[in-house]
Amino acid sequence: MPIDLASFEERFADYIEHLGDLDVAALTAVLTTRDAAPGDLVIEQGSFHNELLFLESGTLAVSVLNKSHEPHVVAELQPGAVVGEVGLLSPGPATASVIAQAPARYHALSSQALDGLWSTSPAAASSLIQGLCHVMATRIRSVEGDLDKLDTQASGGLRGVLRRLFGRAA
Repeated sequence: MPIDLASFEERFADYIEHLGDLDVAALTAVLTTRDAAPGDLVIEQGSFHNELLFLESGTLAVSVLNKSHEPHVVAELQPGAVVGEVGLLSPGPATASVIAQAPARYHALSSQALDGLWSTSPAAASSLIQGLCHVMATRIRSVEGDLDKLDTQASGGLRGVLRRLFGRAA
């Protein structure tokens, strides 16, 4: 079933707002549509991951394992959200698990498909990357806002990890 271009453009405008109709068509042509039932593991933390997921419908829960190896839900994604940007841009172990909370439909863009998109439609690839950078910057800023609330441990805790990751005084 082909993706409805107008609906896709409206739902994911934050990521593709500068694209013309031909570039949206080029992007959607390389996406793979998948369905997930409630409880389905869409992404497993620690397993290889190289896809960006555009959530068309349903709800996805994003969780990370805490020190006791118990999952801790950090976000609940609704239609129009994306997840997996780290895996798309730097394929490797997933940093979180994603589980369907309700019947979900999503469109996946693999790192290989992105490479092809750079060749066939550089404007589409560029605009998508711009949108993802905005998403990542927003997420980083939300974490930075909570740094003052963190209880630092002898090892530096999360504050120390962020210093090592981002090279900033936290």
